[in-house]
Amino acid sequence: MAQYGYLKNFNSLMEMAGLLSNEQFSVFLEDVVFPYRTGNGRNTDGFKQLPLKPAFNMTYAALQRENNIGVMANHVALEAHARPTPTRGFSALEGTIPHMATNETMGQEDYLRAAKLLMEAEMVGTPLVTAARLMLQENFDAKLREHDDRASYMRDYVVFNGKYEITKDNNDGSYSNIEFDFKVPTENRKTLTGNSRWWTDEKYEVEGSESNPIRAIDETLLSMMAKGMKKSNIEIEIGFYTLYRLVNHTKVRADIALFLNSMLVDKSVEERVNTTAGMSHEELVSALERRIGVKFVVRDFITSIPVINPKTGKFEFKDMTGFKEDVLVFKPKGNIGEIHSSGHLTVGGDAGSVGSYGMYDGGRILMTYNCNTREKVQIWDTEETSLYVLTAGKNMRYLTVK
Repeated sequence: MAQYGYLKNFNSLMEMAGLLSNEQFSVFLEDVVFPYRTGNGRNTDGFKQLPLKPAFNMTYAALQRENNIGVMANHVALEAHARPTPTRGFSALEGTIPHMATNETMGQEDYLRAAKLLMEAEMVGTPLVTAARLMLQENFDAKLREHDDRASYMRDYVVFNGKYEITKDNNDGSYSNIEFDFKVPTENRKTLTGNSRWWTDEKYEVEGSESNPIRAIDETLLSMMAKGMKKSNIEIEIGFYTLYRLVNHTKVRADIALFLNSMLVDKSVEERVNTTAGMSHEELVSALERRIGVKFVVRDFITSIPVINPKTGKFEFKDMTGFKEDVLVFKPKGNIGEIHSSGHLTVGGDAGSVGSYGMYDGGRILMTYNCNTREKVQIWDTEETSLYVLTAGKNMRYLTVK
């Protein structure tokens, strides 16, 4: 009898999702799930979200043409045809914008447990429909956060690398070795070597004898200003640890001390550094920003990716970041790129299933619910097809300091 009660509650849970019409399900996602959303959302700083493309317009070649990446016409003989335009260095699986998806499958034991929780909630005074709605909100929210995390990771990866790569490290268990290269000019990248590196050991305890961080930053800014950029329109993206170590570099501390007190001009480096001993990290950063005339934007977003441990066969979670420590990215303020997204093609379920699909975030995310009544399995799927495209690479500079 108790189990019948669980199944009865599970049917009510289905009514909250699978028995809704597709239109109702979309309204449920936008009006019920969206206000409930937790977490920080996705990072789109500096990237303009373009209108949604049709589901059949997912090829990167089409995106390039729309993105106005200029290429000269070829000279050919009078009777010859021009060669097909290449992808100009961009490559992707089957030529598509990256597709991301999540899945959660609940078997009979899982949904009996869920139904039991719903029943217990009703017993302590929470109406069953309310408890079911909250459970759905939490399930959907977890899936949508996974999309937000991938998008935020992609944003930082694109900015700090000038390209987006799908690798075994950041996409374990699925396809890999895919690259979207946004062609940052080689001369826009500089890597310090030898004793010019700000630190020369693994523990960041040994400073390069010829290192001079502020001079390296000033020279990079000058190279951008020589191309017509105003310093007031430049900012530097940097990892938290890189900035922390930077303001604790001996030569930086000495320079900050002299900037704050010109009377220290005749003092030794050690004496100047000692005058900054009482300054907090925030005070040091503020002084350095005033000294160089440019603001630092710290990137510290960390997400995780499930990885199967080959020894145990179990999932483990590995921390991932899209930004790179030891790299300073000098970029224009405002938009530096675009977010290209496509719509979705939808198909019906099999004869033994009950389900719905709904569109979320203006149609960018497709969420599909299916309950296979024969196998007693619930399947939740989410899909999104989007790519952060860097368009300001020619105006950006990359300084690798270690």
